[in-house]
Amino acid sequence: MSMDNVNSSATWAAYSAGNATFGDWVEARLHERLTEERHFMEQVFGEVLATSTHDLRDELNKALANLRAQRSLTVCGTYSGDVRYRMLDVVALGGASFAAKQDDPGPCPGDGWQLIAAQGKKGQAGKDGVDGRAGRDAPRITDWVVNRENYTATPVMSDGTRGAVLDLRLLFERYNAETT
Repeated sequence: MSMDNVNSSATWAAYSAGNATFGDWVEARLHERLTEERHFMEQVFGEVLATSTHDLRDELNKALANLRAQRSLTVCGTYSGDVRYRMLDVVALGGASFAAKQDDPGPCPGDGWQLIAAQGKKGQAGKDGVDGRAGRDAPRITDWVVNRENYTATPVMSDGTRGAVLDLRLLFERYNAETT
């Protein structure tokens, strides 16, 4: 619904007659209140400026002129001398990353760039160790021994040993309780 030439009284009447939604009325009322608040603030600000001293207006103008847009770091990829970088642009170069300290920071690295992170130096090689004995493959399950009386299952491993016994009685009792 367009808010041009719409007021909340007319929208409420249309809502009561079934020709508009409650949301239409809320939107119209909010539009009216925001417009009232905007006019009020314009009047107050106008009075403040009209009654303020010349020095205060100059300070306000300086403060407004010094405001800068909020920016965050922008990752720009690998440094290229052909690209015009802006303050807070981040580039990668030679295993390091650099952030531009100003617009048009010049060649990287340089005075216009701040080192953020750099690849560490290679450490000293360790002493050669003695090779250990070749190990065996871990055993794997090749079969199961099932005890129907006790509701247990025991894995038989590839090396002939047996694994831990699985007690399945509680599992079957729960299944039985949930399905009956």
